[in-house]
Amino acid sequence: MEGNKLVKEISKRPTGAFYVDGKKAFFYEQSLSAPLGLDFPQGTISDLEVVNRKKLDSLIQSFVKSYKIAPTNIVIVLSTLVTFERDFPQGSVEMEKNIEEFLELVPFEDHISKKALFSGTTKIVAANRELCEAIKSAFQNLGFVVTGVYPLSFCQQIMPQLQTNLDLSLIISKVPEMREFNLLPEFQIPEASPAKEKKDNKRIYMLVGVFGLLIVILLFFFYKNIISTPESPKTLPTPVVTPLPIIPAVEVSPSGAASVPEAFSTPSASRENPNSNE
Repeated sequence: MEGNKLVKEISKRPTGAFYVDGKKAFFYEQSLSAPLGLDFPQGTISDLEVVNRKKLDSLIQSFVKSYKIAPTNIVIVLSTLVTFERDFPQGSVEMEKNIEEFLELVPFEDHISKKALFSGTTKIVAANRELCEAIKSAFQNLGFVVTGVYPLSFCQQIMPQLQTNLDLSLIISKVPEMREFNLLPEFQIPEASPAKEKKDNKRIYMLVGVFGLLIVILLFFFYKNIISTPESPKTLPTPVVTPLPIIPAVEVSPSGAASVPEAFSTPSASRENPNSNE
């Protein structure tokens, strides 16, 4: 476990530095004999503000290609011409209030700051966040790994010799000791997080389930209101019932002659046998 951690730490150590010094910058890599200079035209950076981010990206891209610089791990170092800083005596009752007032005077819409304690004095450094992010992003788009952004004033506190001799190679070698002075979050090797992946999968399943339920509800209403709407019942004619005539029963005498009921006897039969009862 410790061996794997050591390998990761070594792989994150920078071998190059991009030093921003106002209107120009210098790139240094351990394989170079001397730093490479880069000027910032007015159309890219002016008064420490990013004028055109696309032009800045193109400028750095052309710079890297023209010198055939291979992508590597680098740090960005900010000159004292790029940062705003002030020292405050440690233990002062109104120190925090004074720091807030100082930060309000930093002439950037979005700035990033960090404070550190050196020999009883609290030093605070502020810089333009947009400028730092733009330069960092430009190198990352080219395949570089930017492990941090460090103010030169903090580096000089750790390495006093930098006050008389700017040695970018020395700064690179001391980066592991200066991580607490990094203005931007340090680069981290992305690792798969099973818990996060499981949580994301669960959320996806829930969304799919809700979407499926909505589809079923929509189909149900579509079927109920459009497809299965019953037609108006047709009115059938009322049948006319004709009563059948009642036919009296015919009695048969022992002699075999049928006895016709009186209702069906004819007048002629009565006239032919007027004395039949005698």
